[in-house]
Amino acid sequence: MEKNGQSFTTFDIARSPGSTLKPFLYAMALEQGRLLPQSPVLDVPSHYEEYKPGNFSGKYLGLVRAEYALSQSLNIPFVRLLKDVGVEHFLSYLESGVGWTFDRSRGLGLSVIIGGVELTPLQLLALYVNLANHGLAAPLHLQPNASMQSQPWFSEGTLMLLEEALSKRDRPDFPARKEFAKYRSNVRWKTGTSQGRRDAWSIGYNEQYTVLVWFGNLDQKPSQFLTGSTAAAPIMFEILEGLHKQKSMATTRKHSDIPLEEIEVCAFSGYTPTSACPKTKTVMALRQHPLQHTCPFHKQVLVDKKTGLRVFKGCDKGMQTQSKRLLDLPMLVRRWYGVRQGTTLTLPAVHGACESKATEHGSLKILRPKQDDEYILLPSFGREYVIVDLDIESSSDYTNVTCFLNGQQMQSLSLVDARHLRLERGDYNLFCSNIQGASDEVFFRIKPTSVY
Repeated sequence: MEKNGQSFTTFDIARSPGSTLKPFLYAMALEQGRLLPQSPVLDVPSHYEEYKPGNFSGKYLGLVRAEYALSQSLNIPFVRLLKDVGVEHFLSYLESGVGWTFDRSRGLGLSVIIGGVELTPLQLLALYVNLANHGLAAPLHLQPNASMQSQPWFSEGTLMLLEEALSKRDRPDFPARKEFAKYRSNVRWKTGTSQGRRDAWSIGYNEQYTVLVWFGNLDQKPSQFLTGSTAAAPIMFEILEGLHKQKSMATTRKHSDIPLEEIEVCAFSGYTPTSACPKTKTVMALRQHPLQHTCPFHKQVLVDKKTGLRVFKGCDKGMQTQSKRLLDLPMLVRRWYGVRQGTTLTLPAVHGACESKATEHGSLKILRPKQDDEYILLPSFGREYVIVDLDIESSSDYTNVTCFLNGQQMQSLSLVDARHLRLERGDYNLFCSNIQGASDEVFFRIKPTSVY
């Protein structure tokens, strides 16, 4: 093909890879001990300054398993995970495995994980070939039998947990086909659809082959038919199955001493169980990255039988009390369910006789903005303000949280829109406290680009 007098192939064209980079963020998080396949991740409406990502389906599921989020390609959990890991850290991690660098000239943000960066088909193929190559990183060679030097990238234990998630879904065009096939191919695969449906990707591998399929218009015109699961995935499966039939004998991947072990976790949360967790189960985890956190969702609380309100030892004189194991969901999930279902899903309110005692059992943390955060004002965009996310984790409901910005009390935090602050240039002090007496304070700044 020629364009502007220059010849090129589709392998030279950099396009948005959609969601195809999610498996590598998942593997990176496993490798660093940030999560397990059973770890709960949030799939709720989220805002990051002026960036508001959404799921491809337009629906949200609340609290889901990390493994499920990957197999179903949910966007929100991976944008949140990338926010925690850091965009630059993630890109450097990918670059360490393929030997080339991303183009950062236009700036790369959280949208990287859902297609906000451009890759050529060969660059994307190189990433997945490293997965198929037992997690060993090496440059991609187009000549057969070319000598190459590889180095460890992902451990075999991480690879096993990743491949379990990537093989959860069967081919979308014929989900029951494996019941009739003469062989059972264990394909690990992922699809991607770029924003506006300009690119449709599907890439997968089995024990012998890695296959990538891309559909798109060279002029980048969108099409309703350009989705990874419906356009590209069926072709990818046909190719892999056709290549498999040509092999007289399939080889089975052999793993060496796998650094995995069974651990007991809370059946609901996937964290190390406490005495308040009603059920437990065993899951596989990396031996070198044991789960450090205990379940934060189940609480053993004391309640007054008459009122149902929460009490504490030392302020329950004359009351008939009972111990209850209750579910206390994260604030973001409570907020989302509260808006959607009219319930806060939180612990019982504290009895009036115990309010002074509640401080010993309360907590509050300002998650965003963070201490000494600096936000850049861009007047060239025609705006003299910045949207700042306000994210608070509190042991009490938002209706019992009070915040002061530069000494002035803010409006009710029970409204969702109140948690996105529209602020002009200046220095800010944010102080918040809850009914239990817990408090937190941060200082942050909004400055123009000319100030360094």
